[in-house]
Amino acid sequence: MIEALSHSIYRLSYDVPLSGVPPVNVYALLGERPALVDCGPAHEETFRQLQSDLESLGTRLSDLTAILLTHHHVDHAGLASRLAAESEATIYLHPDDWEIVTWTSQERAEFARELKEIVGFWGVPRMALDTVGEMLGKVLRLGGDRLVPEKLTPYPDGPFTAGELEFVAIHCPGHTKGQVCLWSREDGILFTSDHVLEDITSNPSLYIPRYRGRRCGLTDYLESLGRVAGLSAHWIFPGHGKPFRDVRGRVEAIRKAAAERKGKILSVLDGAPSTILGLTGQVWGELTPMNTFLGAREVHGHLEIMLEEGAVRLFEEEGVGLFERRQ
Repeated sequence: MIEALSHSIYRLSYDVPLSGVPPVNVYALLGERPALVDCGPAHEETFRQLQSDLESLGTRLSDLTAILLTHHHVDHAGLASRLAAESEATIYLHPDDWEIVTWTSQERAEFARELKEIVGFWGVPRMALDTVGEMLGKVLRLGGDRLVPEKLTPYPDGPFTAGELEFVAIHCPGHTKGQVCLWSREDGILFTSDHVLEDITSNPSLYIPRYRGRRCGLTDYLESLGRVAGLSAHWIFPGHGKPFRDVRGRVEAIRKAAAERKGKILSVLDGAPSTILGLTGQVWGELTPMNTFLGAREVHGHLEIMLEEGAVRLFEEEGVGLFERRQ
């Protein structure tokens, strides 16, 4: 799907071959020096459709001069290595997100091992951990080939130009360590990627390895919302879904929903100690496996905050975390 947003900006939308993940947006910034904001998953059908869509707009892959990756997730950055081979485009990515896209196969295997440990800590039965590993393998394959660090460029500290827009990259960690939003002050356009979505509360990352001393990105995410809430944006171009307005109102709604979920977790903990997996089911009810994984990440983040506040206590039994409310 191609949607013209201005004379030089087009929203290209592509399905993501992962259950529960909505279509991802790739933004084509056309002009004398064409660029993309994100590029979609490493999926053959996505690649062919992206190539066809750009050609219908009078642009070849080899014409691309920049690819602005908002974060390392496979649905946003998966095709980066292939596009780097098809063009001389500069690939921008915040250095805090270089880890996964530049990791060797051995480093990715270590990442998978540590993730399985965390999922076991949540209370997922040991017999189900192989299924988690299979799901993770499918996700990582959509991340494409490894990008060597020499192919990546950090975002400039100040303004830079891509397409016909002047941008500033705003570091907004939480969804990932290196999530950025791209702000075009002159045009009043804010590319929020997955940091601020209109209908979905962005999910905080599990930090592997830890980041700023934390395992989960929820604290960073809630703090980072303030970096975009006050911008005078006329349009918000998200990573999923249609463009919308009123970033301040959406940020306020996200913060309110997070506070309500935190309160619900505390109320559930008035009873017997519970695992993260058990709390996820009580907070959200029945979910698909993918949404259970995402929901548990947020529960983990809330519990991390409440541990810092002294509102809950943690003890472990055979590698499984049990949480209870302090009276």
